Order: sequence, then structure tokens, then C-alpha cells
Amino acid sequence: MSAQEDRAAGPNATSGPSAPASQPVEAPAADAVAVVSWNLTRRCNLRCVHCYLPAGKENDSSHAELDTAELFRVADGIAEVNPEALVILTGGEPLLRPDLFELARRLSGHGMLVVLGSNGVGIDDGVARRLAESGVKGVGLSLDAPAAAEHDLFRGRGGAFEATVRGAEAVRAAGLDLLVQASLARHNVDRLPEMVDLAWRLGAKVFNLYFLVRTGRGRDVEALSPAENDAALQRLYELQHRYRRGSATTTITAAAATTKGAAVGAGFPAYADVEAAAFRASDGMLVHAKCAPQFRRIVFEADPGSALGRTFTGGCPAGQNYCRIDPEGDLTPCPFMPLSVGNLRRERFADLWRGAPLFRQLRERRLGGRCGECEFSLLCGGCRCKAYAATGDPLGEDPSCDYQPGRYGGRVLQPAADAAYSAPVAPTLDWTAEARAKLARVPFFVRGMVTRGVEGAARERGATLVTAALLDELRARMSERTGRVFPGGPGRAQ
Repeated sequence: MSAQEDRAAGPNATSGPSAPASQPVEAPAADAVAVVSWNLTRRCNLRCVHCYLPAGKENDSSHAELDTAELFRVADGIAEVNPEALVILTGGEPLLRPDLFELARRLSGHGMLVVLGSNGVGIDDGVARRLAESGVKGVGLSLDAPAAAEHDLFRGRGGAFEATVRGAEAVRAAGLDLLVQASLARHNVDRLPEMVDLAWRLGAKVFNLYFLVRTGRGRDVEALSPAENDAALQRLYELQHRYRRGSATTTITAAAATTKGAAVGAGFPAYADVEAAAFRASDGMLVHAKCAPQFRRIVFEADPGSALGRTFTGGCPAGQNYCRIDPEGDLTPCPFMPLSVGNLRRERFADLWRGAPLFRQLRERRLGGRCGECEFSLLCGGCRCKAYAATGDPLGEDPSCDYQPGRYGGRVLQPAADAAYSAPVAPTLDWTAEARAKLARVPFFVRGMVTRGVEGAARERGATLVTAALLDELRARMSERTGRVFPGGPGRAQ
């Protein structure tokens, strides 16, 4: 996902002499919210079998939803806590809100990184252009199978697969970053290589695999066993490495997707060499797990020194650096944990974010069951939403995990102190104004890690001043380490 436009440097930031300064970019406060997921409506043009909300055509919530003025007031409240937050506008189907574009413009005007979460059925070239003009930087589209039949059944509407692929084309044509999201279930657990390859061939920057939380209509979806979840995470880790530098397969069109999907019958694309082809390319796609913090254990076990395995996020982000706003204004720790800490029609976002007892408990992390006994309680800690869905206790044990504590001696594994997610920037070298402007375009929650990485590389070269030229030279290496957070970094041909 590309970073924000340069907001702070001003129109003359890259012209004239570049004066050095010791403080390149200020970080938001340590208690700042990093990510807000905002369900704007319960209305939807699909009826997905796993929907947590649950949304659908029959669920007309328009009379109870926050109105435009209330949306703006809440947006301003988020900016009060962190004007650089990542805000995900979703639903239901957010495009059913006619004021979506106004809200996106309001949020991006504050400096926030705005992403749309959509099923993609209603996105055409005109809609995609309006999203870009409103300040949206990326669009996450849902594709839950590598072929139309399975996806359409899961999403409750014929033709949904083809429409979403067309939407992906429009997103990329408008210059927006494309993210592909999929929900893991019985129908697709054995087809992860095909699903990841589909995302790659559509031109996605990110493939996110969501591990089912049994809430909403998801309560009626068959859960995978803990062993199956663990195997899927292992598979995802393998695919992450294969797609980090890319695949030799080419980008496809909606027509080609439909034709090939029909031709292979059982799936799209059903190539025997999908995995081999993934090794042959020059640029990559981030492959990641959602609602499965155990992924960090998988990464650690495979490569204890990896950046992902060492980076401290506090495990499940619910209530820690992440929260959800529902269509009626209730604030909850996560979309998958429907426990309201208060309503934003009546209370300030800052007050709830900083003072809600449930948020404090989730941040203190006094976990129960295996999660509390586990060596990975800091790096992982289990999914708090799965614990709540299964036991009614958001601090309880995550039943979806297959790991038994004690394999690594029982001592809690400590993350690298200098690799903390959203850690404040602590520059020790001088940066030119042009370099500061480039750094300001990196999302704040990885800016500290990028700063340390750049300054470490500069010292290795004997440099005491970070310049834009040095950033450009280091960009490819930083892309591999941090998931391509530098805007304008190396990208595969479009």
C-alpha cells in the first residue's frame, strides 16, 4: 500500500539548497491510535455467509447510521488523537453511502491514510477515479476463492467474482493500490497457492488472509481445527517468501480471468507450476495473515532473526493500536468483538480511546489459559476476538491455536527493543529537507523502523547526513525489510 502524499513539506520542499536538520519527522504520541476500521453501513449488495456485522440487502440501517455531520465530527475526533492514522472505510458495502467521498476527503485532508474495504462489485472506472480524487490511497477487495462458482456461493450472489475482478482492474487503472482479502474456510483451505497467485496476477500489492472469527453469520460457518489453522499459517509463510520478490506470471484482465476460470473448470488458475513460477520474478507482493497473531510464532520458528518475527506489535491489535466504529457510532476494540466502550454520538473519540476500561485491560494483557502461559505472549498473545467468541472473555485463551506452551523453555520471548510497531522516531543523524519530505510520506506506524534502518545503513557507509539520494539508493533494500513502505519504490510493471 503506498504512503500518504507529502503533507508537511510544502510546495518548495524539494527546491533550492537542502538544509540539514536533526529532527526529521515528529511521531504521534505513544498512545495514538494507529488503525481505525469504520463500518459506515450495514447495507450491502451481497449476503456473505461469514459476515460478522451481519450485513445484507435486508439490513437497512440507514435510519440509525451516523449522518454526514456526525461522520465529520468523528473524523475530526480521530485526527485529534492521530492525524496520521490509517482509516479503513468499510461496511456492509461503503459505496452505498452517498457521502463516502466527502468523508474520505475530510479524513485525507487531516493527513490520514484512507483505504476502502469493498466487495468491489460496484467499482467501475468512474467510481475508482472519484475515490482517488477524494484522497483514498488503496482499495481492499474480497476474493474468497480462485474460481467464480465457489466465490459467488460464499458471497451469496452470482456474477460477484467477475464483477470484483473488473473492480480490481478499475482500481489499478485509477492509480490506487490494490489489496486482495480472502477469508479462510473449508472451501478454500486447500487452494491457497491459487488464491495468492490470483491476487498477484490482478496486480495486488498485498494479499491478506483472514482466519475466521465465529461471530455474526460466521457462527454458522464450520471452523477449521487448530491443526488445520497451523498448517495454513505454515503454507502462508512459504507463499510469503515466494511472492516477496514476485512471480513471473503476468497481470490478467477480467475477461481473461473469466475465460481461464471456465477453461480449467475446477479453479482459477489451476497451473501445475504456480509455486515454481512464483520464484522467478523481480518484484513482490506482501502475503500476510489477519486475525491469526500466531503467524509471528510461525515466522519466528522458521527464522528467529527475521524482521517480521522480531517486530513487536503487542500481538492482536484489538484495543491496543486498533479499534472499530460501527454504523451507529459505537466504538469497539475490533469489528470481530462487538463490545461497545461508548458511543461517539455522545462521547469524544479521544476520551474513549484513552480511558475506556476495556481498552486498558486489552493493553495490560493479563491473559488467561495457554495464552497467559505461552512464551509467545508478547509476540502473539492469541486473537482476543476468538477468545471472546468462544468463552465470552476477551482476555481468555484463543481456542484456534495448536501450540502448547513450553517448547522453548517457558520463558517469554522478548521482541527486539528497536523494532517496535509505531515506536516514536528517535533520529540521531541529520536529514536534508528533501529526505525529511520523503520520510513524511511513510506511514507513521513504520516510520521509526524505517528511520533506524536508513540511519544504520548510512553509518555503515560512513555518512553523517541522510539525503534524498541515499534514500533512493536504499529503497529496494528497505522494501524487502519493511513491506514496501517507501512510496515510489520498486514495483512490477503495470
